[in-house]
Parts: sequence; structure tokens; C-alpha cells
Amino acid sequence: WDLQPGEDAPDFTLNDAQGNPVTLSDFKGKVVYLDFWGTWCYPCIQEIPNALKVQEKYKDAPVVFLYVSMEYDDDDVENWKNFIQGKDKRFGELLHNKPFPGVHLVAKKQFRNEAIAKYKINFAPTYVLIDQQGKIANARAKRPNEIAEYLDALIGGETLEK
Repeated sequence: WDLQPGEDAPDFTLNDAQGNPVTLSDFKGKVVYLDFWGTWCYPCIQEIPNALKVQEKYKDAPVVFLYVSMEYDDDDVENWKNFIQGKDKRFGELLHNKPFPGVHLVAKKQFRNEAIAKYKINFAPTYVLIDQQGKIANARAKRPNEIAEYLDALIGGETLEK
């Protein structure tokens, strides 16, 4: 990947489940843990319990958990909407049949979505850590169960090497 620590995070705008546009740069001033995933991706779904734990740990911290679901077509987007509401028949129990917390956006056409092209995502899940200034802290960050020390450092204003 070409994104280096200290570079501006490529901005993008994608829609949330209600169809409202949300822009990455809206979150400047907070640490952003960006999770590129998909409802079709079993390893992504397996990370949900860890994602819920890390969100709970940082619920009062200046951290945004931004989930970009890479779905292919309109049917997939509808399935995603049900999934994040905790209504998925197969995986709802992972969310305790409640809505998935965090900010949820959808990228239609999956890996070929133009809005996220600069992130060069070629597998899911892929995690990106962005600092409060909107700069890349790590273009290929750790999974949710391993990210706490990095979040702590960024919240504290430190920079971490890979």
C-alpha cells in the first residue's frame, strides 16, 4: 500500500444506512479506527465480539469506530442494513440482536468503489488507524483485540511506529 504514516488520510464520502452522506474528514479531532469489512466476509464477522469490546472500552474516549461495509449491489446493501440492525438470521446473536454500535457506511461495488480506491483495499477485514489531525497513523492497523495500546497512544498524542 502507498499510504504512509503522517500523510493525510484520503477523504471520502459514503452513505450511511439511512442514505445520508458521511465524510471521513467530519471526524477530524478524533482518532478514527476504520474497519473495511463485508457481511459476506466470515473473518470480518468473527471479529464482531472483539469490535464490541473495544468500542465499550473507548466509549468515553475521542475515538470514532467507522465501519465501511463493502457490499456489491442493492440486495447486498439491504442485507447489510438488516445485519447492522442486529436482525441477521445467522449472525444476529453476535450483536445480541441489537444494532451494531459505531458509524456504519456502505461502499457499493466492494473493492472497486471509487470513493475508497486510494486505500487500495484488496482483502477484508482491513483496518486503518487515523490520528486526530486526519493523518494516517497506520494504513494496515491491528485487529480489534490488539488495537488498544495503539488507540491509547494516539489518544495521548504519541506516535507509534508500526
